[in-house]
Amino acid sequence: MISYTPTPLVPKGTKTGSASKPSGPRTTTSVKHYSLQEAQGFALQAFQNAIGRAPTAQELENFLASFNAGQNASSTTVTSNGSNVSSVTTGGTDNAMLAQQIAEQNPGYVDYQKATTYFDAFNQVMNSRGGAGL
Repeated sequence: MISYTPTPLVPKGTKTGSASKPSGPRTTTSVKHYSLQEAQGFALQAFQNAIGRAPTAQELENFLASFNAGQNASSTTVTSNGSNVSSVTTGGTDNAMLAQQIAEQNPGYVDYQKATTYFDAFNQVMNSRGGAGL
């Protein structure tokens, strides 16, 4: 039996063999996209803070689209200096803050904030006067 191992075609002028690792800085840019399950925790917390309830299925889908769009707008870049171990990371997204900003765009946000702000103030007054409060 004859054994044949094909040799890859290499364009003329291309060097072959093992190349040494570059010693200069390397930069890697990445964007994290979240699945519905991964983003759900951010959505639940943000919606609870913003409007006092969990998001509906439609709100969750809209949230995910906005959340991933926010991720696209703020990629993470890591620059490492060749053989040195040191690296610098820039960019990235504060996921909790992004989630809160998205939830605050909900139409019920302003009304919920008004209601809970005045309720909390009322409760503080009642407690300060020796009342039972709520």
